[in-house]
Amino acid sequence: MIARATPEQALCLHLIAQLALPFTLPSERGTALGLLSDHLPALGGKRFAAVRSSALGLLSAKTPLEWSFACHDATRALVPLHRAEAFALIAGLSVKRVS
Repeated sequence: MIARATPEQALCLHLIAQLALPFTLPSERGTALGLLSDHLPALGGKRFAAVRSSALGLLSAKTPLEWSFACHDATRALVPLHRAEAFALIAGLSVKRVS
């Protein structure tokens, strides 16, 4: 899913993932939120509906509690995309047997 995203969609997905991490610095957060706001329309369509909704939560969070919930929602929205891509990558790997 992510590999088939346009560059603008991939940027949004990576920004949301970065914002959902607890280690994002406040200065990075402001820049990432600005970029996300500018490029969010790229996440149109059914495939990115949950991610787009979680991004709106990140953009509208005003309190630490709202931010915490928004990060949780963003993580839950991104996991299915990453999981599907990881399984596809694993299926494409050749497995070596150890004897």
